[in-house]
Amino acid sequence: MRRLLVEHRFVVPVSFYLFGIQDIDETALDSPFPDGAVSGELVTVLPGRLDVTTGVHTQAVALHVQCWSGEPGRLEGGDGWDATASGSLTVPSGGMAVWEVMGRTPDTFALPDGAGAYQFDAYDSGREQARSLSRHKATCIPQEVEEITVRFWPS
Repeated sequence: MRRLLVEHRFVVPVSFYLFGIQDIDETALDSPFPDGAVSGELVTVLPGRLDVTTGVHTQAVALHVQCWSGEPGRLEGGDGWDATASGSLTVPSGGMAVWEVMGRTPDTFALPDGAGAYQFDAYDSGREQARSLSRHKATCIPQEVEEITVRFWPS
């Protein structure tokens, strides 16, 4: 039976529509974040890392990370998500760090089975609201109007 093992909540500063989640051991990666990062779909998978694209250029997003013992099934919320993604990732060390474009944040977490192959899915809410506020040149986009949940489980 699958179960939620651990959950983390972080506030991540975003610049140029991007932040990253990557193996904690940057020396094990061919290209650590933000090298080669390009805004695109919600999640772009590169060796040992996930590049996450947000709704607006500069803001803070709420990041929810969940580690599961097995595939957790679809996250509640139905069709109300602004964007979703899923895929696989191989992690050399089993530890992950959250990065902003300017460098590594203090936010880290351990994956449940250490180094190895993982599946993930990601869900974004508030993306379109943040974009709309940005287009209307809102002087201040509310902190964390955009929320991204990323869930990991062993392959």
